[in-house]
Amino acid sequence: MNYIKIVLLGLAFLSTASCITYQMIPVESNGNDVRTNRGSKILISEHPEIIIASSAEVTSQRIYLHLLVKNKSDHYITVDDNDVKLLEWNNGSGTQALYVYHAEEYYKKRRTQIITGQVLMIVSAAMSSYNAGTSTYRSNGSFNYSGYGRNGYYSGFGSYTGTTTVYNSAQAAYERDIAFSNAQNYIHGGNAELEYLRNALFYPSEIPPNGEYYGLIVAEMGSTTESQMEYRITIAGEKIILRFNKQAN
Repeated sequence: MNYIKIVLLGLAFLSTASCITYQMIPVESNGNDVRTNRGSKILISEHPEIIIASSAEVTSQRIYLHLLVKNKSDHYITVDDNDVKLLEWNNGSGTQALYVYHAEEYYKKRRTQIITGQVLMIVSAAMSSYNAGTSTYRSNGSFNYSGYGRNGYYSGFGSYTGTTTVYNSAQAAYERDIAFSNAQNYIHGGNAELEYLRNALFYPSEIPPNGEYYGLIVAEMGSTTESQMEYRITIAGEKIILRFNKQAN
């Protein structure tokens, strides 16, 4: 199925970003089915005009819902990130609503964080290059002295400390290359994430007849205990409920 493959691609991209400490297990409910593709479980929700394929994961203390909508109708349908709610509950507490980011809101948040990190990385690289190739050596020692003077024989003990700075142009060039290469890789990685988010976040859109739309919905993780999660999404007049169990790995 093409929509399962698209959901899996988004899942693979984010799972490389950081360590996942929880897993989101789809639950069969409200007529939804769970299907397995290459070891990953996909929740399928079918309705008269649409089919939804979804999977979810917890990464970096946030929940990412991968949602693909298939328009089965003969007319355009609209999807909107304002129509997404997320609830969480467990046996020890009541139900709480978790914060769900709008697509543009989350994009701007990550862009600010990434640009700040890129600036700091460039400053760090510049500072590293300033001292590149410079080595400082410190030495210390002691000495004895003795002899005959006007008042007869004399002797004594002394010490010394010295500092020598050596500049190696070849080493300097090598260290500068490493510093700026690391900065460049960091910048490219951040830019790649922003490009992915711009293309993947669940922005308001219109889906043509027989068309598909993939979107990524980001929410705060909520409690750090195992719990049940329920997405409530309205698309084409359908009130869709998607349920997952959040479990520790």
